[in-house]
Amino acid sequence: MNFSLDFTERVSTLKSFFFGPVLSRRLGYSLGIDILPEKKTCTFDCLYCELGKARQVKPVHRFTLFADQIDRFKRELKSILTSYTIISSLTFAGYQGEGTLNTCLGEFLQAARLVRDETANQDIPLSILTNSSTMHLKDVCENLFGFDQVIAKLDAGNQRIFEKINRPHPSVPALKEIIHSLIQFRESLLKPRRLILQTLLIQENASEQNIDDLINAFNLIKPSGIQLYTIARPPAYVQVKRLESSRLEQIGKKIGKRLHESIQLRVY
Repeated sequence: MNFSLDFTERVSTLKSFFFGPVLSRRLGYSLGIDILPEKKTCTFDCLYCELGKARQVKPVHRFTLFADQIDRFKRELKSILTSYTIISSLTFAGYQGEGTLNTCLGEFLQAARLVRDETANQDIPLSILTNSSTMHLKDVCENLFGFDQVIAKLDAGNQRIFEKINRPHPSVPALKEIIHSLIQFRESLLKPRRLILQTLLIQENASEQNIDDLINAFNLIKPSGIQLYTIARPPAYVQVKRLESSRLEQIGKKIGKRLHESIQLRVY
């Protein structure tokens, strides 16, 4: 049984929610869950994204999508979980953009948890990838609190690099406000739920200054972990170049020496 998603064959009236399970560098065998529209829709238009130009929206923009398909979502997820024994994360990946933009996120999370527990897969964490741009909003945080792990983007330690790399919608909060929102979110988390920061480095944001600024931000936020990595797939914007493994390891060692002792750093 193959649940890998072919994005060229979607139809507008019937949503394909799952892709994978795929072997992820950071999450092991991850079953991707996508509850976004067909067209890439995001508050960012990141320089390194493999999908190309986004339909950019404000962080307060909301879609109410696929509420009538949750029963089918549950049936398909049950079929997947009873067919595969290798899944290590149920990941709301937002492949087509920022997943927190769907007002039905909470309903899909609840459905995924119900199916996971009914199929005796309680050890599989419910994860979400977010670009952090909506975490200042109460309704978003209420949904995020329900996940076992929230993996939030932080690629820049200063506003100039943030705008250059992530290319946010003009209404996205300033980076210092995003960092403040991440601090507040982490302080409100109930154990054992975890906040993990994901930091993708390319040549354009690997300067000494940005790394120093990122270290300061990491120590303010105090996540449970940091995932440091570079691009693995060709970006849509061809001028973007990945970091060599040796350079990434060098940066990782520098960061590791200056991190708060409670933060676990992993380099991928």
